[in-house]
Amino acid sequence: MDAPPDCAAARDFLDVAHRFFADAGTAGLGSESAYILYYDAARNAVSAILAAAGRRVRGGTGTHHVAISAAGELLGDPHERMIAGLDAARSRRNQVSYEAWDVSGGDVEALSADAAHCIAAAEDFVRAACP
Repeated sequence: MDAPPDCAAARDFLDVAHRFFADAGTAGLGSESAYILYYDAARNAVSAILAAAGRRVRGGTGTHHVAISAAGELLGDPHERMIAGLDAARSRRNQVSYEAWDVSGGDVEALSADAAHCIAAAEDFVRAACP
């Protein structure tokens, strides 16, 4: 759904993304907890992109998939691999949260890299859209 750009919300989402990302790197944190925090960092970065673009995704089944896809459309081809990684992480995060699946260190590292990429892309997008 299109709405007026909300630069204040976009900046707030970026702040939360940075906090979750930093918390995910806490020494001694379990891999499942780190995975969920990295995912939430990226999800908030996606929300920042959408807010800066004046887009909003309503709640319901598939909301995260729709939001990630919409952010991917806004960011374009250079970010395609990262967007695909986040969408895969979305499914994995659901398994970790709702089905008690384990997460490997490699899974956490891959999501950390995608979350960092997403946050950097969101910062650039918000900076351009919200001078």
